[in-house]
Amino acid sequence: MYVDLILISIVVALIFESGFWDSLDEEINKRFKFHHLPHLLRCGYCQTWWLTLLYILITGNLSLFNICICLLIANLNEFWIALIGIVKGYIRMLLSWLSKYI
Repeated sequence: MYVDLILISIVVALIFESGFWDSLDEEINKRFKFHHLPHLLRCGYCQTWWLTLLYILITGNLSLFNICICLLIANLNEFWIALIGIVKGYIRMLLSWLSKYI
């Protein structure tokens, strides 16, 4: 179950890194002036918290300890985004190195 919670956190971080919510918010603001997406969708911390809490509710694992774990995992969102940036940098470096020899 805890691996699933971490995977939820990583998926949320990947979605935020892709810029999906920013693009969607921009489109909504273009069509309807002064309207934006709810903060729940524009905040990685909030989205991770509510999705992991919903997961432990659905799976029937609701306890005070698991709620604390959900809060801890929600705080990892910035860590995952930084880690994704580092991995992307190494992949770019590897691809540029490979392009020199191919």
